Amino acid sequence: MSDIIGTNGSNSLDDAFSFGIPGFRNDRVAALGGNDTITINDGNDTVFGGTGHDRIVDAALAGFVSGDDQIFGEAGNDTIVAGAGRDTINGGADSDTVDYSRSGAAITVNLGSSAAQSGGLAAGDRLISIESVTGSTFSDNLTGSGVANRLLGLGGNDRIFGLGGNDLIDGGSGNDTILGGTENDGLSGGSGNDRLLGESGADTLSGGDGTDTLSGGTGNDQLAGGTGNDQLDGGEHDDRLAGDAGNDALSGGAGHDVLTGGADADTLAGGAGNDTVDGGSGNDVVQVESRAEADRLEGGAGIDTLSFASLPAVLLPPGVFNGIDLVAGRSFATTYHGFENVIGSSGADAISGDALGNRLEGGAGGDRIDGRDGVDTLIGGSGADTVAGGRGADALFGGTEGDQLSGGDDADRLEGEAGADRLAGDAGNDTLSGGFDADTLSGGTGNDLVSGGAGDDLAQGDAGDDRVFGDGGADALFGDAGADQLSGGSDADRLDGGSENDLLRGGDGADVLIGGTGADTLEGGAGADTFVFLTTLDSLNSVGGSDHITRFELGVDRIDLSALAPGAEFHLALVADGAGAVVTNVVNGATVVSVFTDADAAPDLVFQIDALVGTGGLTEADFLF
Repeated sequence: MSDIIGTNGSNSLDDAFSFGIPGFRNDRVAALGGNDTITINDGNDTVFGGTGHDRIVDAALAGFVSGDDQIFGEAGNDTIVAGAGRDTINGGADSDTVDYSRSGAAITVNLGSSAAQSGGLAAGDRLISIESVTGSTFSDNLTGSGVANRLLGLGGNDRIFGLGGNDLIDGGSGNDTILGGTENDGLSGGSGNDRLLGESGADTLSGGDGTDTLSGGTGNDQLAGGTGNDQLDGGEHDDRLAGDAGNDALSGGAGHDVLTGGADADTLAGGAGNDTVDGGSGNDVVQVESRAEADRLEGGAGIDTLSFASLPAVLLPPGVFNGIDLVAGRSFATTYHGFENVIGSSGADAISGDALGNRLEGGAGGDRIDGRDGVDTLIGGSGADTVAGGRGADALFGGTEGDQLSGGDDADRLEGEAGADRLAGDAGNDTLSGGFDADTLSGGTGNDLVSGGAGDDLAQGDAGDDRVFGDGGADALFGDAGADQLSGGSDADRLDGGSENDLLRGGDGADVLIGGTGADTLEGGAGADTFVFLTTLDSLNSVGGSDHITRFELGVDRIDLSALAPGAEFHLALVADGAGAVVTNVVNGATVVSVFTDADAAPDLVFQIDALVGTGGLTEADFLF
């Protein structure tokens, strides 16, 4: 044994070669005053740091065994770098640290316990008056005490508990779990996917890199997610939350909170209290959760969505709506700015867009949605909704139940989806699709594409050169004005071309085809079809003015002339023999049918059948007179 005594100044003391003898010695080292560096090696040594901020290193020489040391830091902020052996370390006065960073295995350290610690270099150590600990690069369990501690996890998936006092905790790398405990703590996750819980007190939480979960608990907390897709929950009281980089989810909880999304696509909900929310850059979703609280909501840069989906349902009288207007920027007690999109509540909403391209979703309830200007996407959702596109080339979707969709100006897309819907394209070259049930569709002006979808639909092209499809169901299709194309689909449909030169295709089923005025082309398709001529103007006796029936199946299809001259006795004749004569001639392989409704020699209605299917020619059984 040797005694090594320093001075009252700053000493550097090492017992490795005390009295020139290396090896196993039980030395006593006393540094006295000053900021000293003390290194002990083999043997059961006793160290007194004295006053000053000392650094005491337990560093056994190679080939020797570290002993069970007693280390007294005494006054000053001392750092003890732990070594092997069952050491007793008493930090003494002030704030002292034990450093286990050299440990080759995970440690378990509880600064509030006088019992022996466990794991790695901490095994068997007893810690007294130690305020801070540095863990290993493995998965440690570190627990503070009732005073202010500094706990560093370094590497590994650590579990760190601050307990009492104003603690500073850093998980380091790895997927760490950190609990601040009582008082005002500072928690940092470092790299890795960390879980930070501030618990009580005014805490500061920083997630760092990785996908982190931060919960402030009670107290006025500050939470910063860092990089990664983080979840932040302020908890109670007045908190400040910042998502930073990544697609983050921020929830203020109770209290008057300040939420900032940061970069990327974030979801922000202020919770109870009068909150201030800024989505930051990125395409964010900001939730409105109360009718009574005066929140201030800012979408920020990016395409942002204002969501009322979590708003508690309130039964409103008929005709009364939750007003949501992106131009007015106010709903209930909440003000908002910088949002392009809206998701409605579970009740009846009146949602109005602005001059930008909006996405407006009604959600549940019978909603009224007005896109106004801009290229909008409007979604009714569940409930019987009324949706108007306004100006701009809009896309409208009805959703469930019976909706009313109006395209407005420009080339719009309307889809009724489920329910018996009413769709009106209005101006522009529109595309209309009825959906699953019995829908009513009107193309409006412009050259429109109208599809009934499933169900027994009523579909009109209106003005313009339209294409109208019945699809499934027994449909009624009307071309109205313009050179239209009508296609019936799989069931028994009724097709009416209207004016001008139309193309009618019945498809499968027993269809009724009415060309209307103009030189029309009529294709019955499969099934027993009926070709109807309502007036003599339907097919004129002029070049390019007569109708064509492309295919007629003898004994199956019918030609209906009953509306031409009520009371006239129509009959087949070889030549015109007065009113009611129907004369057929074969011209260039086609059958030309001339109908005389009066006694003069000029035919009043002429149409052509391009191909007869069956044996023989037309008989009176093929007509309805």
